[in-house]
Amino acid sequence: MTIDDLLVHLDDPKVQDKIKSILMDNATLENSPSKDDVLELEQNNKGLEIKNSRLEDCISNKDAEILELEQNNKALKSTNETLEESISNLEDRISVKDTELSSLEQKNEVFKSENETLKERVSSVEVCISNKESELSALEQKNEVFENHNEDMIKWLKALILGKYTEISDSSPEIVQLKNKLSELEAKIDDKKNELKLALKKEEDTKEKLNKSDKKLDWYREQFSEDVKIQDIYNDLSDISKGSLGGIFKSTTASGLVACGIQEKNIGNLWEYAKNEVVSDKNPDIKNIIDLFNILFSRFTLAFPMYEVQNVASGDEFDTQLHIKHNSSQNMSGTIELVLLRGYLNTKTDKVIKQSIVRI
Repeated sequence: MTIDDLLVHLDDPKVQDKIKSILMDNATLENSPSKDDVLELEQNNKGLEIKNSRLEDCISNKDAEILELEQNNKALKSTNETLEESISNLEDRISVKDTELSSLEQKNEVFKSENETLKERVSSVEVCISNKESELSALEQKNEVFENHNEDMIKWLKALILGKYTEISDSSPEIVQLKNKLSELEAKIDDKKNELKLALKKEEDTKEKLNKSDKKLDWYREQFSEDVKIQDIYNDLSDISKGSLGGIFKSTTASGLVACGIQEKNIGNLWEYAKNEVVSDKNPDIKNIIDLFNILFSRFTLAFPMYEVQNVASGDEFDTQLHIKHNSSQNMSGTIELVLLRGYLNTKTDKVIKQSIVRI
């Protein structure tokens, strides 16, 4: 089964590139990965993408929950500040009442002192009591009224003060309840922060796995990018050119093109086909055919390092032993104007295997 047969079932271009890279892991067809390996890689990749998406959703939800808790915390803090302000006001009012009570007690002491003075005066003028009984009775009644009034006033102030203390006491459980609720919210916030840390750790692990996959993919791409380019160049050829190359390339997969192209006989036949097309100058695929030969020849020299491309450039002197003059040349001899197709030679024997096609 070819790469194209497998790619029919896949839609993701990135996955297609990964599968292409893996299938070209070796230069021979025998070690090509199976369809199950390709499908497993695709499933693993999709699984990682799904996990990453879920983690991002989870983090988004946690952010929303934390934001809501922070808003609730701010509201509770504002309520607590209002309560503290109310308590402070009540304490100020109690302080005022304490001052008023102290003033009344001082007045009461004054009244008591006056009463004692009056009693002393009454005692000193007992001789005049009979004459002053009505006045003394009036004074005693007045003193009694004052005392009663003072006692009533003291009782009223005490009741007022006790009432305010009761209000403060009654509000204390509410403050305690609010503090307990605030503590619970802070505990929940800590729990959410811990959950967020775990989610971020999982996300980092996922990213690390994805990075490793990307590095592995980059390695395959770097190692076999030339194979992919060979496949692309061949695919861009017209059907006529592909038909003409049918005797050279028995397999048209990337690994098949390389395997056929690096054989000594086939590389020579490919150069001859490129030469004929350059000479006739009618095939629109000529540039791709030359590029295909150049790439395959560089792979060919890895297996046969004694061969190398001729070192020829524009401005060199034309040599019939090294070069073939193209029919578009305007001179019979002289300097080379353009190199149309490079030939190659055997460096061990210095024998020119294929002469370069040039224009002079």
